[in-house]
Parts: sequence; structure tokens; C-alpha cells
Amino acid sequence: MNNLIYYPSFEIEDENWLKLALLYFDKVHLIIPKSGDKFLSDQLTRIQDSTPNLFKKIRPEKLEVNESSRDATFAIEDIIRCPERFSADFGISGSETIVDKWQNKETQLYELFHEKFASFFKDFCIENRLAHESNNGIKVSKELADIYMAYLAKSFGDQCDLSPVTDKRRIDIISNRTNESIDEIETIQLGLKVIDCYLPQNIDRIPLEVCIEQRNSKNFMNNLHGFHNVVNELYDAIKDQQLNEENLSLMKRYEKASSLIRNDMKNIARAGLELGAIGVGCWIAFTNPITLPIGIGIAIDSMLALDATMTIKKQWSSSMQKIRSKRFITGIEKMA
Repeated sequence: MNNLIYYPSFEIEDENWLKLALLYFDKVHLIIPKSGDKFLSDQLTRIQDSTPNLFKKIRPEKLEVNESSRDATFAIEDIIRCPERFSADFGISGSETIVDKWQNKETQLYELFHEKFASFFKDFCIENRLAHESNNGIKVSKELADIYMAYLAKSFGDQCDLSPVTDKRRIDIISNRTNESIDEIETIQLGLKVIDCYLPQNIDRIPLEVCIEQRNSKNFMNNLHGFHNVVNELYDAIKDQQLNEENLSLMKRYEKASSLIRNDMKNIARAGLELGAIGVGCWIAFTNPITLPIGIGIAIDSMLALDATMTIKKQWSSSMQKIRSKRFITGIEKMA
């Protein structure tokens, strides 16, 4: 959670999710082309001025753009060939398919800026009636824009050692499904590990400025970095399948780091209110077949169990040899 790249939008639009970023994330990269600077909100500018260590703009470059355009084209071609297989994932039922929806110009309301895609992706979309030209690039349906941005964030993650993060769970599910392996080809396994992060249950009533002040307070970032370090150790241990009863010291350090963060959260909660848990999931790529328990904890702690697995195509494009970055998914509305 310490070197992330956010998608699908220029900036985090949900204020509660923005508070989560302020209180739990170290640095979040935002994919913003130069032509998009003038569309940024006053709120983002204010946060950048107050906490310059949280957000960093990242500009689309030719390598990432070509790779994501190629990968997205392959994925969309699969959907066009068999739209019925994917329509339910997009909430489409009845005789209409997701491709029918994408080809309806009235649904093409979401703009992809020209710096974000290669010319062949634009040609592909227009030829298949999936897009029309706009002032800043092309306009496509929301679902198609989300899919493309998932691939662009993944490409940046692979090239720049960044972990993509989104607050849109449906995008995460769909981007995995479009790469799901159904043939006898080289594959890679992903494991989902969910870590609980704690926020005040009244987070929607806590002003954004209070979260900014907490982030800038003494020792807060030290505690946050300590939490990130031990969580990264946990992810690495899961990835290398080295979790066993001898990992007590790791779990004790995790509990200590988590406790310090919970105490920081209590400082901003109003009197008498408890903290609520937010599940932050991380997809971890495995080199070898997974042998760790799924949904069942090892003796020392259920923290060591994976929450889900899936198998996807190893090569999403000819230039990609492996998945180097973790991928995060969370939803602020899941507080319990």
C-alpha cells in the first residue's frame, strides 16, 4: 500500500475513499495527461498543497500506452467474439449484449484522452462502432473506458513497479475475467489476500481537513510506514509460500503495527464511536502452483489464509513476461 497507481479516473472522486487514501496510503500516482491538467478539481490542488507527499502525477508514455492498447484490444476482441459469456459480468441480461450497449452512441459518454491510447486502438474502436471522436480523444461507454484504464494501470505497474489500486470492485472482477484462462496455454495464478484497515465509523462526517491534519501530525507517517513494511513482508511470505507456524514474529509485528495505526484512527473518531473495518484486497502473482490454504487459517492465525484464487493467461501481450506488481481493490462502503 505504499507505492500505488490509481484508476480509472484522473483523481479520486469519492470523498470517503479519499480519506482512506490520506490515512492509509503512502504515495498514490494519478494517470493524468498534460491535456488533462486543466480538468483537475480545486480539491485535488488543495490536497497537493497541504500534503505534497500523497499524490504524484504520472504521464502516459509510449511504452505503457502501446502495451495497454494492445492488451485491451485483445481483451475486447474476445468479448466481441462471445459477448454472451461476459454480458452478465456487466449486469446485462435479456437479448441485449454488452457489445450492443457499447455500440450505442448514446452510451459513449466517457472520454479517453488521446495521450492514453495508441492510434491503432482508436482505429479498432471506431471501426467496431465502439467509440466516436471527441475534442480530447475518443468517447466510449463507461465499461469499456474502465477496462482500458485497468490495462493502462497494469502496464504502468509492470514497467514502474507500482501497484494498481481501484475503489471500483466491478472493474477488478471484469479485468480479471477478460484475462481468465480457458485454454491449454501458459498461465499464472493469482491469490487474493484481504487486509483489514480501520477507519472511524463516522468517517463520512469527519471533515477532509481533519484527515489531512492527522496525516501531517507527528509520528503518523512513521507509524504508517511501519505498517506498510510489515504488510509487504506478509505479502512476500504468502507469495513465496513460506507461511507456517514459525512466522509468529511476523504476525506479532503485524499486530503491533496495526495497533499503532488503530490508535491514530481513534484520535480522529468522535467520542463514543468505534472503528470499522475496511477490507483492502491484494491480488498476488505466484510463480509456482498455490498450495496455501484458501479460506482456512493456518494454526497460528487466519491472517495467513488466502481469500480467493484464480488462473489467468500469463502473457497478456507479447511484451509482457510476468506480472511484477501487486494489484489492490477496496470499497469504502464495505465498513462493518
